[in-house]
Amino acid sequence: MVLPIPKFSVGLSSCLGLSLDSSGDYKILKIEGNEFGGHKVSGEIFTLKNNSWRKIGEHPCVTGNKLLHLIFVKKNMEKVQRMTREHGVVIFSKSTCCLSYAVSILFQDLGVIPYVCEIDHESDGKEMEKALIRMGVNSSFMFPAIFIGGLLVGSTNEVMSLHLQGSLIKLIKPYVSNLKSN
Repeated sequence: MVLPIPKFSVGLSSCLGLSLDSSGDYKILKIEGNEFGGHKVSGEIFTLKNNSWRKIGEHPCVTGNKLLHLIFVKKNMEKVQRMTREHGVVIFSKSTCCLSYAVSILFQDLGVIPYVCEIDHESDGKEMEKALIRMGVNSSFMFPAIFIGGLLVGSTNEVMSLHLQGSLIKLIKPYVSNLKSN
């Protein structure tokens, strides 16, 4: 799909963000300001209607640091969501987390090769942590954070409980490898 070029002015100090909302509408957040570093900036929200961009509202003025934080958290939420969509079983972890290793071995024993993302090895790991918290991961017991089929299951306790109840096998069945050796 080719989106039409916006007719509003975009200066050197403008910043644009494009998104697709849950109803399938494209939105642009246009932010004006000389600098983001702690200065207040204002924004306008545009939506695509009848093949043209129309202003639908004002974005509240925010300080640049908060704005950049929101942009990075949103970007990393999308990164986390993409990983959980592309891989059936995803474990977000830190390289020093022994529980993540134990859960990974459990999945492998059940015939699933989980995708393990060690966020302390990611350049945007801190922002990914914030995104995981916004997605419902408990900040007190953050790692491992396990997603199955794009949905947050929880941490080690939740996975083990599901396994003891016999429910884990049903959840991971679509992701079991045919290459499992006996």
